Amino acid sequence: MVRGRSPILLGIALFLAAGLAACGSASANSASATATPNCTPVRPAQTAQAAQSATGTISNITANSFQLTAASGKMTTVQISPSTRITRIVAVSATSLAQGAIVQVMPDAAGTTAQRITVVTQTGNGFGSRGGGRASGTPPAGFNPACLITRTPGRGPFQGNQLGVRGTVQSVSSTHIVVNDPQGQTLTFAITPSTQILSSASGSVSDLTQGSTAIVTGTLSGATLVARSIVVQPASVS
Repeated sequence: MVRGRSPILLGIALFLAAGLAACGSASANSASATATPNCTPVRPAQTAQAAQSATGTISNITANSFQLTAASGKMTTVQISPSTRITRIVAVSATSLAQGAIVQVMPDAAGTTAQRITVVTQTGNGFGSRGGGRASGTPPAGFNPACLITRTPGRGPFQGNQLGVRGTVQSVSSTHIVVNDPQGQTLTFAITPSTQILSSASGSVSDLTQGSTAIVTGTLSGATLVARSIVVQPASVS
């Protein structure tokens, strides 16, 4: 019985060896086209200057710079240029919340009333870009789309998620907003006169006013933060 099966086993072994050799050859010629997703994090190449960020209150504004004072008291000089992208946060009314918009809702402790509703932009300008849910737009170079998953901290819509609830507006009125979250839940929040509704718009240097709060991203040049992008929140928006 053993001798009778030897040619068959030998044939199978040779077939598998040939197949492995062929796969190795194909991989060498077209590895980039047939790469198997393995979800291994791909880090971008390190640049000479890593991006830095700072948050604080604006003061001492000049034509091309201002002072940024953090809550800790640390002061940073920020340099701006014509290429610096400036985004301003503005308060809007509930009527501007259209069906299908992506929003971030910060509820009260009971989880029934919206304290703040933020319209999440899809341009990646640094405003409203965090939180659970699937991102839109083109993935960065080197990113494996097969590894894109939805992550929401905590077990419930509010537990362990200090950013609140992110989802799509199903319906909205002057008194209520209904949101579908990435987990398929439909959540309803009351809108009151004290509910802040915020959106973002393209800004300019004139929006950098004394007392406003800003989030600055850029690179350090000595002790100066050279701004690539600035998100400015007027003093009237707490």
